[in-house]
Amino acid sequence: MNEHVNTTDKASENDSFGWLDIISVFLIFVSIFVLIIEVKLPSHYSSYRDLYIASDVLVIIGFSFDYIARTMKTGGGRAYIFSKAGLIDFAAIAPSLIGLAMGTYFSSVWLRSFRLLRLLRALNTNHHTDHRLGIFTYVIPYLAVAVAFKCLAIVYESEDWWPEIGDINTILGVAGFAVAIAMGTKLSVVSGRIYAIEDAVCHIIGSIRDTKNVRQPLIDWATQLEAALKSPSSKKSELAREMRLKTDDLEKTLEDNGVGGAVTAGFHRDVAFLLHRITASTPKAFDHFLKVITVVYSIVLILVVPGITGLFSSVLVVLALGGTYFIVKDMDRPLDFHERSLIDVRLDALEQFNQARNSKS
Repeated sequence: MNEHVNTTDKASENDSFGWLDIISVFLIFVSIFVLIIEVKLPSHYSSYRDLYIASDVLVIIGFSFDYIARTMKTGGGRAYIFSKAGLIDFAAIAPSLIGLAMGTYFSSVWLRSFRLLRLLRALNTNHHTDHRLGIFTYVIPYLAVAVAFKCLAIVYESEDWWPEIGDINTILGVAGFAVAIAMGTKLSVVSGRIYAIEDAVCHIIGSIRDTKNVRQPLIDWATQLEAALKSPSSKKSELAREMRLKTDDLEKTLEDNGVGGAVTAGFHRDVAFLLHRITASTPKAFDHFLKVITVVYSIVLILVVPGITGLFSSVLVVLALGGTYFIVKDMDRPLDFHERSLIDVRLDALEQFNQARNSKS
């Protein structure tokens, strides 16, 4: 009971932090908007200076409440205050708060641009996104981060210290093609895995469908197999080992009832293959490389393609490469069967077999 309460409290705490993240992301975008207006449209900013100062003050107040809330949520605040995130947040609001306390206004919009690093927390808030959005549930946080950083880059692109980069379209094209090839390779592998799992399930059901003299043991085994396939990822390895032992026991039952030969040979081969595939995934080294090269390519494109063209290019790259990456990543776990899963293996043959046999029992 206590464990359940602690789990619930922890979930509630994480949920609170999630909503704080979403509010913080909104305030960061407002701050970025003010920064763009101040730097790129100085005459417009001067004409409506009081309005922008008022909005900036509201952002400061919002950041201050966010800072206080996070301090109170982290066991007295020491862990957060002296963390990198806490120091960044304090540096972002302290100059303006001191100025307001002294009755003067100090614009620290440029300093608060460092709070863009806090946008990385948005990458953990997709559990607040409507899952009916499908793949965009995963892509939207990354898209927000990319747009925010590109908007900040647009602000500073006109500065003298910003490096001038020549024509690297050919390099970007070759690199993008390499990323696409890497993703295509993994897509081919995981697509083949999904087909192989579905094929093995159909072969298994075909092998046991007409075995009448050991009907009940097979029904029990098939029901346990379906439960193992649909179990949470954290339990799949353990359940796969248990199913191997149960399959060995089933083999003894089949032999005692005179069932053997080519039928059971193919059956055991398919079962062994299926139980192996329960925990199989793409090698971590390749998956890590694919993640790193996708992120690096996106960052380079954000930094080197200037202006509005760069903004639209950043959006398209995150949508295309990010969306493809998450689709392929989800396909690499085709037996997850949770509410946020996008693509799962079809177990129709096994499900219908169990439903039909259990309804007759």
